[in-house]
Amino acid sequence: MSRTPLLRFRVPVRFAQAPQGRFLGNELRSAFGWALRRLSCLTAAPSCQGCPIRRRCAYGVVFDPEAPSAPLHPSLRDGIPAYVVEPPPYGPSATPDSAIFALTLLPPAVPYASAIERALRRAWVDNPRLLGGCRANGPLERETLPPAAESADEDTGERLVLEFDTPLRVEQHGTVVADANRLRPADLARLLVRRLQQWDQLSGERLSPLATDPALWQAITIETRGLFPIDLHRYSRSQGRSHPLGGLIGPLEVRGPRANLRALLPLLRHAEPLHLGKRTAFGLGRFHLRWG
Repeated sequence: MSRTPLLRFRVPVRFAQAPQGRFLGNELRSAFGWALRRLSCLTAAPSCQGCPIRRRCAYGVVFDPEAPSAPLHPSLRDGIPAYVVEPPPYGPSATPDSAIFALTLLPPAVPYASAIERALRRAWVDNPRLLGGCRANGPLERETLPPAAESADEDTGERLVLEFDTPLRVEQHGTVVADANRLRPADLARLLVRRLQQWDQLSGERLSPLATDPALWQAITIETRGLFPIDLHRYSRSQGRSHPLGGLIGPLEVRGPRANLRALLPLLRHAEPLHLGKRTAFGLGRFHLRWG
């Protein structure tokens, strides 16, 4: 399994106005990107496209990376963001005036951790309009996430539960799935393989072939009755238009023989901090894995 640890920053924040029922991933991501660009960009060019120092700039490597020169798969022809936003869960909160915002760094971003830390601090100091007056509510914390373990001693059952607390955005033939009944085990397999391929591209490891083994998915079924659709949008100031961010929230149960689930478990454990589905950099597709 993976040999590469991850780095995560955690920022406790307090809101002047409680953002009840809002998905905050896009706004928090924008604040981070705004601050990182202001700290990192040396050219003041309107775009990173064609920038001669893009591969050495924290913003160009982490937030707006160029396409890989040798993609492992045709679907990886675009740049892969080297971070994952961790917004507060979507929906009502027990403490609606405060929350924890986190940012997980993928391997290419780790050498720029100091610049990223400064950007996170600056995002809540120099951007008073963020979320109507969001402010840091304590010291920024840095933690190292160890590589996903094999979980050999973990209690096992006959179902795994992926509890999504931000929307899982799935596409079938170019159309976003809003009806959970349309999801099939093949969709979960495709989502997992795709995210592990992105990891392989960024880390140099080779985990995705483990998820393509047909024997792994034999006798696997999924239960989607607990998932429900959420319709969300984000507004892009640079493009002057709205983009959909909706998806499915709730528990997704994975059932099958114990041997299959035990083989699948470490792959899902590895994907847990990476999220699944579309728009993971915005914080979509976050799930917590547990035995049912």
